[in-house]
Amino acid sequence: MAPLLTDLAPYHDVPDHSYVTIEHPGIIQNINNGLASLGSDKRLGNFFNSQAPARSLNLSLRPEEAFRKPIESRAVSIESVVLQVTVPKRTGRKRKRGSDEPFAWSEEQPRDDIQLADYQLRCLKDNPQNSTMKPVGMTEETHRFRDESLRKFKFDEGRGIHAFNDMMPPPTMAQNSMPFNYVYRQNAMVRTTVDAAGRQITYNRQAPSRIFTLTVPYDCPPSEIPKETPAAAPPEESLDESLKSLIKQTREFLQSTRPIATRRVLLNHVGQHYANELKHVFQYCGYYFRSGPWRDALIPFGVDPRTGPKFRGYQTMTFKIIVRNKENEPEDRSKWNRSVRLNPTEAPDNMTHFFDGTKITHDAKVWQACDITDPLLRSILDGDPPRDTCEILQDGWYLNGAWAKARVIMRDKIGLIMSGVTPTDALYEKLVAIPNLLTVENLQVATFFAKKDGFRVMEMAGDIRHMARVVGGDPTERGKSKRNQAAENRGKTALLQSESTTVGDEETVADEETIADDEGLGGTVVAEEEDDDELLEMDG
Repeated sequence: MAPLLTDLAPYHDVPDHSYVTIEHPGIIQNINNGLASLGSDKRLGNFFNSQAPARSLNLSLRPEEAFRKPIESRAVSIESVVLQVTVPKRTGRKRKRGSDEPFAWSEEQPRDDIQLADYQLRCLKDNPQNSTMKPVGMTEETHRFRDESLRKFKFDEGRGIHAFNDMMPPPTMAQNSMPFNYVYRQNAMVRTTVDAAGRQITYNRQAPSRIFTLTVPYDCPPSEIPKETPAAAPPEESLDESLKSLIKQTREFLQSTRPIATRRVLLNHVGQHYANELKHVFQYCGYYFRSGPWRDALIPFGVDPRTGPKFRGYQTMTFKIIVRNKENEPEDRSKWNRSVRLNPTEAPDNMTHFFDGTKITHDAKVWQACDITDPLLRSILDGDPPRDTCEILQDGWYLNGAWAKARVIMRDKIGLIMSGVTPTDALYEKLVAIPNLLTVENLQVATFFAKKDGFRVMEMAGDIRHMARVVGGDPTERGKSKRNQAAENRGKTALLQSESTTVGDEETVADEETIADDEGLGGTVVAEEEDDDELLEMDG
């Protein structure tokens, strides 16, 4: 028998309104705090107005902390009807359940959970006749802040080391990106072998050979000067014939032609095409000083250039030269640029290690004193006999003034050549007149003034005084800091100038300029205790 129409449930019209449900993981007791955890009004507006099929919400349980990473929601498609349920408002009166006694006022404190869903459901069950219910729209999308896979996740509570110890947590639980490279592959050039002790080891077939070149400090005791090839270097008998031939040529050159030589000198001797092979030869032929007058020069084993003045011609001058390419020059000129190296195919001849004062080649930054053929510099270096004792920190067997003048003038000439200007010796006449031995007594002769002699001459004279490190002629005073040394020089300069017979406005201004120059405020010299290079930064 078919049911009567009166037995069917009533029909309700569902309005054409769309809703989005959000399954918040927290208990909402304050609607404002609940909305704040989902973002600002702008973010919620962008979410509701978005037509993207994979839109999501970000939930932050601590919205007041900006550095807390939010949790992203996961959209789930549903088909549900949104109902508006109205229950009687609570009056505060009570009676025992199941009795017919009248409701009476209660003195108990009002409950805090009156807005909770379970309490509202209880009110609906207790007042079925006084409650109303009507549909207000459809919801086809809900957002959840959980993943069903979390239900299957369990910690291994057993003791000991377990498998998959280094595995990252599931992405839904990770609060930040994990640095795991899932496309890692072992290097194809890594091989496995067995060493002499029977242990299994791995090695890289493309790894470069290690070079065991010996270096010593400038104050190395004579008894500790290296006398043979380091034991860690491969045996000379195991090398190929080309390296053996290069070692033989280098040793013959150091024995017969020049006892001390820079890398550029040796490269010009054996040929530019041996540039890569030559660096493996040095460990079999000699050692290096890390700093001092013979820095960056190859010295045969057992030879100490500090023992005799015959080695002063092989002292080195080092300059930091930066060659800039105007077409590819970066906007920020303070960025470091790699120095330009000469292509072996562009080497004009095997004389690039000489400096004649008219041209240079950008294949290195070190020159030896015997390779300087410029007449002006040659007259400075050969002007006085060697000093009695070797100054191991910087000057070697040259007098402090002569070595400082040669370095400053050569640096200036290199800068002019790099900028396309041919240097003239007339500019350096006053600098050449500075004594080759600078002491406190003759320091006034090395002092020039901008208005009288020109700013450039005054600047280079200040560099000469600084490089000579005039501190009472005592080499042990060179260990003092640059600031204390400049203060002493400043006081001595002022004392000498106060004894001058000429006093006027011009000399007062010059005193101030000399003091500023002594402090190193102007000029381009990088003055270091053990790395005393000159910095030339020119447009090439």
